[in-house]
Amino acid sequence: MIMIFRLIFLLTMICGLVQSLGFYLDPIKQREIKNPKDLEKAYTCFRYELENEITIIEILNGGEITNQKLNLLVKDQNGNILRKKDVNLNTKMVLKPDSNSIVDICSINIVSDASWSNKGIAREMSLTVDVLNSNPKINFKEKKDLDQKLSNINQIMVEDVERSLIKFEKDMKHLIKREHQLRDLNELIFAKTLYVVLAGTIIFAISQLVIFLNLRRFANLFW
Repeated sequence: MIMIFRLIFLLTMICGLVQSLGFYLDPIKQREIKNPKDLEKAYTCFRYELENEITIIEILNGGEITNQKLNLLVKDQNGNILRKKDVNLNTKMVLKPDSNSIVDICSINIVSDASWSNKGIAREMSLTVDVLNSNPKINFKEKKDLDQKLSNINQIMVEDVERSLIKFEKDMKHLIKREHQLRDLNELIFAKTLYVVLAGTIIFAISQLVIFLNLRRFANLFW
């Protein structure tokens, strides 16, 4: 089990970290945003803790919607704006934050149409954060040794399964043999019991016949 965890760790180091999530972004009217604080409160944000590695942020927003625009904002824990975009199409952003940075990825779905009838359409969003490890600390000799150990573990598991199957086969043969013996014994007991019952029935019938004949002879002597 430890070997498996170490292998997963190595694969994570090689491939980096990818996190994806989907969500709906409700529309908000432009006229409802009266000052910067209203705008800041209207953003929907997701927070990530990132290392100082190249990070690719991909936003899928479901395409262009008439009289609506999507504002994207990426800022650090100090409120510094790292990226800011107004987009209507899918987009990607690349950044490299400082070590142990707290990064907020925010978006807002603004309806520019001022009419009361246009309430806007919620956007079906997809956010993917891909952290590329630019300097994976991989000991390839350790990885090779790990592969060999995993191969040995697999071989041991195969041998264990093979031994278990052989034992299971022997147990099944023994059970089948035992079942045949018990069946033969039951058949023998049944046959003997049948013979005893049949013999007892015949003896009882003969004894009744003898008694009947003797009674008849005795009756003829006196009558």
